[in-house]
Amino acid sequence: MSATLARRRLPFSMLAFAVIFLIGAGNVGLFMLQRQVSRLRQESRYYADQTGLHMAEHWNPDLLIEQATPELRARLKEDDVKVLSRQLERLGRLWMYLGAKGHLNNGYWAALGGTASAYYVAKASYAAGVVAFDLELVKRDGRWQIDQFHVDLLNIQEDRGSG
Repeated sequence: MSATLARRRLPFSMLAFAVIFLIGAGNVGLFMLQRQVSRLRQESRYYADQTGLHMAEHWNPDLLIEQATPELRARLKEDDVKVLSRQLERLGRLWMYLGAKGHLNNGYWAALGGTASAYYVAKASYAAGVVAFDLELVKRDGRWQIDQFHVDLLNIQEDRGSG
């Protein structure tokens, strides 16, 4: 009778072991996925902050073109870039870089092998007002790039631009 009882317990024990193993493996997998998402979030924030700072300190259209995706390069019009450059030059000296704020859009999908994307707004205060650089980013082939770019001129005062 004890041999029969042992045979009945064996499948139950194996099932219990399998369930415990799967729960443990799932927790380890979830932990690793969470770490990957966190790393992508840090990378995108660092890239946006550094790119925004560099644009604010030393605006150069070549930087935008160098950091742009092929799709953005195809959409950029030379005249628009020239107009933007003239507008930014008229703002005067940079008073303070205010940093980039935003978020990673699809962290879990990206951590599972999809394309990572993020959206950030980097702000800078100039003599003539505040500028917001809107950056939509994608990570391709291990490299963050600018996929969409827009500049908002906020609180611009024409008479302060010479300082």
